Amino acid sequence: MSYSKRLIFLMLCLLFVPAFVVRADDLQDEYEQKQFELEQIRQKKQELEEKIRAAQDQEATLANQIAYLDNSIYLTELEINETQSQIIQTQDQLLAVGQDIDRLTLKLGNLESSIEDLSRVLKARIRASYELNSTTSLWQIFFFSGSLDRYVLRCTYLTTLQYEDRKLMKQMKSSQELFSQQKQQLEALKREKEELKAQLEDQKAQLDAQQASLSQQKSNKQYLLEVTQNEETKYQELLASLKQDEAAIRDAINSLLRQIAGNVLAGTAVKRGDIIGLEGNTGAVYPKPTASNPTAGAHVHFSVLTCGSWSCATDPMPYINNGTLRWPLDNFVITQGYGYTWFAAHSSYYEGGFHNGIDLRSDDGYGAPVKAAADGVVYYTVDGYGGHGAIVKHGDNLYTAYWHLQPVRQ
Repeated sequence: MSYSKRLIFLMLCLLFVPAFVVRADDLQDEYEQKQFELEQIRQKKQELEEKIRAAQDQEATLANQIAYLDNSIYLTELEINETQSQIIQTQDQLLAVGQDIDRLTLKLGNLESSIEDLSRVLKARIRASYELNSTTSLWQIFFFSGSLDRYVLRCTYLTTLQYEDRKLMKQMKSSQELFSQQKQQLEALKREKEELKAQLEDQKAQLDAQQASLSQQKSNKQYLLEVTQNEETKYQELLASLKQDEAAIRDAINSLLRQIAGNVLAGTAVKRGDIIGLEGNTGAVYPKPTASNPTAGAHVHFSVLTCGSWSCATDPMPYINNGTLRWPLDNFVITQGYGYTWFAAHSSYYEGGFHNGIDLRSDDGYGAPVKAAADGVVYYTVDGYGGHGAIVKHGDNLYTAYWHLQPVRQ
């Protein structure tokens, strides 16, 4: 077989090789297995979500609260399993796409090399044909052939060469088109790989958030068991103290904000991270401090307000997440979140069944430094139950409040 014919054979083979190779069976099997697991997880999640919704209408008892927390913990664990399965699926897809990219890159390299070889052959053939046609006429061929049969044979040979040249040129065009198509497919695969990498990073971030949420939920349950000692009467006392706490903080914040707006008070300029107080247990806290347990009930109630009124309290998390504000404690657990928490939604102790802040308990021990969430001017006050609080004005439409601080030493 001549060199040009071998090239033609190779190019034809490349034309009919699929651009995308079949992914490994084990990757496909693992992907499908994770898909099956995801369906099971979603069914269990749906059942749990129905249980949690049903709990909204149940009486505010300790047993119901513990059941609610248990279901919430289990739901978060399912969400973690779901995200982990999705991560494995994405990793499998990344691996398969990476294999496709490697194989297609190799294929394109071989195709490009073959096109270069074919181009050299075509150039040589075209040059030789041109030289032959320009120096040899049909009469010369006839004259030197010696016979009519040899003349016909030589003419047939020349015609065949011209046909093969046209065939090679057509094959060259097809090969170049194939190269262009597969190059586009390679670029599409590379874009898909980048999208999968971004998706994987998002899934890992989601997993981190879910694991942090699970840890927080377990801490909340442990805290509830500690403060109530698994007794219903203590739980009801806790709910009652929350009602007193919410009303006292609301009234004190509104009063202080009015004084700030009227320029009645002189505040102190502070920078983000400056210490503005110490975590305490003043005011309506539970359990209440005693001589035998003077640090009982210690925590910080942290609120964000977007106007000069308690009614403008908003979720602190967006401000924390985008870096506008920092947490007031360095190391802590959240004992009650913002919004329609179980405590708030399942009793009449919170106005509108809504908790207008986040309760934090320091992991660094009683009296941990409470720090300004951002630059501003700090003002201090005491509520009707003796709870010491601070408000930092960060601008015309942003305030942060910190409550249950230890008394400020003059």
